[in-house]
Amino acid sequence: MVLKDLHNFVLEAISASPSYMKKESIRELVQKIVINKIRSGEVQTQPDLDDLFVTLEMSMSALKMVPVEVFTKLALSKKS
Repeated sequence: MVLKDLHNFVLEAISASPSYMKKESIRELVQKIVINKIRSGEVQTQPDLDDLFVTLEMSMSALKMVPVEVFTKLALSKKS
């Protein structure tokens, strides 16, 4: 790899970094949910885990319909 190619590669990696970090933080939150469900005994088998992911996907679909203003009001009411 020549220096120019290396420079371009590093620039691309840095520019993609914030996007990757956002996705990684969401993955970590979902992973914590899964771990907590396993610790609580709610998820014990692969079918339980599959059902949990179906439930998470359904929940995400429902949440997508909620406008940002609702989340903002909820966020502000939790602070007080």
